[in-house]
Parts: sequence; structure tokens; C-alpha cells
Amino acid sequence: MRDALRLFQAEWVRSVILMRRYAGNTVGSVLGLTIVFLGLFFSTRYVSGMSSFGERLDSVVVGYVLWSLILFVLADVSMDAQNEAQTGTLEQVCLSRFGLTRVFVLRSLTRVVWTVLMNAAVLGLICLVTGTRLHLSAWLVVPVASALLGAFGLAFMFGALALGAKRIQQLLNLANFALLFVVMTPFEKTAPGLFPLLSLLPMVPGAAGVRAVMVDGSAPGLVGALVMLGSGALWFALGVQVFRRADRAVRARGLLGSY
Repeated sequence: MRDALRLFQAEWVRSVILMRRYAGNTVGSVLGLTIVFLGLFFSTRYVSGMSSFGERLDSVVVGYVLWSLILFVLADVSMDAQNEAQTGTLEQVCLSRFGLTRVFVLRSLTRVVWTVLMNAAVLGLICLVTGTRLHLSAWLVVPVASALLGAFGLAFMFGALALGAKRIQQLLNLANFALLFVVMTPFEKTAPGLFPLLSLLPMVPGAAGVRAVMVDGSAPGLVGALVMLGSGALWFALGVQVFRRADRAVRARGLLGSY
């Protein structure tokens, strides 16, 4: 436990240093995501000749910001594996007494704070320009945590691919568009009969919970909260297990340090 806390502290300091050193990149990411949505917003309003997205604007805003949050999370582990391999430090991390999986898990946890803050800034800018009003509640922590856990589960699966293939950027790009459909589609309203089955997909229960809290102003309840957290925890555990097996496989085949 003490070693884990020391590692978490070291990774936290590392993340702070990187955020300070590359602050321009962070600001650019926030402005870029905001400009993309505003371009979509104003172009749609011009073409339709009416208020963009009609009465569904709040749902679209929530879905877009949640999708951008997942984009950052999804790229974390796989890009870390690629960068470590390119710089020649992947073997050093793997041979440390903490192990590759533990280092990447705690590194991902330290980045959650920065990722959430960045996307909160994107949400604030979009709401300010478009005039969107959303509900905020303490219940929001539950669906956001569920979505983040599911996203990290997928991130570790892609990270497992990156350990062997090293370059999976095009696959990540395809996954990003697929997740845009998964996150922004309100399955709980468009397909209520299939929603229990669709809830087996990662981040679907969390995305539905975020819309329920921020758009409808309703609380998920105890059972709903347990379902969302259980789904996220299941995908997270599955992703970490896949990453751990991939770590062992590439080391056994001597492919860890190859690029």
C-alpha cells in the first residue's frame, strides 16, 4: 500500500510537470474542441434557419462533451505505450518493481483530474456561447465515474494492442467515431426495449445517466447507480486483465522493446 501511494505521488508530480511544461497544448485542446462544436452549432443554425438542434441542444452538448472526455481517456494508455517504446523507456518501466500494469493504472488515475477539468472548461465555454442551461447534482458523480471506468477499460484494451503492434493510431480513430455513436445516441429513449441489452456495451449506462442528471434533472436512484458503477467496474477490470496478459505475452516473446 505504501509503495502504491509513493508511485501515485510520483505520477501525480509527473503529470503536474507535464501540464505546466506543455500548457499551450492543453489550452489548444480546450479551444479546439470548443471551436469544432461551435462550428457545427452555427453551421446547422444557418442551414436550418432556426435554432440549432431544436429542443435537443442540451442533450447534444452533454453527449459531445462526454465524447470528448472519453477521447482523452481512450488515447492515454495506448499513446503512453507508443511514446515509451519510441523513447526507449518502456523496458525500464516494465522492469521496475512496480510493474508495467500498476504504473499505467496509477498514471491514468492521476490524469483523471486534469481530463475532467479540461472538459469542464469545454462545457462551460459551449454553454456560455450557446446559452445552454444544464442541471448539476451530486448524483452526476455516479454516471461520470461509470463512463470513465468503462473508457479506461477500453483504453487498456487498446494499450494491450499497442504493446505488440506499437502503432494503432488509425484503429483509435475508427474507435473514436464508433464511440461518438454510442455516447451521443440516447438509447434509453430511442430504443427503450433494447436498452437493457445495449447497457452491456461500455459507457452506455454512464452516458444515459449523465443525460438523465444534466438534461432531465433526475437522479438515477440506488439501483440505477449500482448498475452503472457495476458496468463501469466490470469493463475496467476486463481491460486491466487484458493489458496484464498482453504485458506477459510481449515479454515472453521478446517484443516489448521492439519498435
